[in-house]
Amino acid sequence: YQKQNSVLHKVNGVFMLLSFFSCRVLLFPYLYYAYSRYASIPLYWVPLVAPWQCNLGAALLWPLQLYWFGLICRGALRQSGRRLKATGSTDSSTRKLMGGR
Repeated sequence: YQKQNSVLHKVNGVFMLLSFFSCRVLLFPYLYYAYSRYASIPLYWVPLVAPWQCNLGAALLWPLQLYWFGLICRGALRQSGRRLKATGSTDSSTRKLMGGR
């Protein structure tokens, strides 16, 4: 539908970026923080005290969340870069008239 340049699409993209970061990327550090508060131990002891299954699950899932967040950020930067190129550069027909390639 060619709605990528609409304000609603951009606002939706920002909300998706923020919600993904807060709900999926920050989840694992928050779980370790909450466990340290619950067990009344320092945060750096949590990986040593928590069950190995929890550490394994976090070690396998958190890099995936970071990778997906990176892809989302890359897409957002590509979309904003495309918009900046369209407004800031000359098109090919203008360059031909000016004698460039």
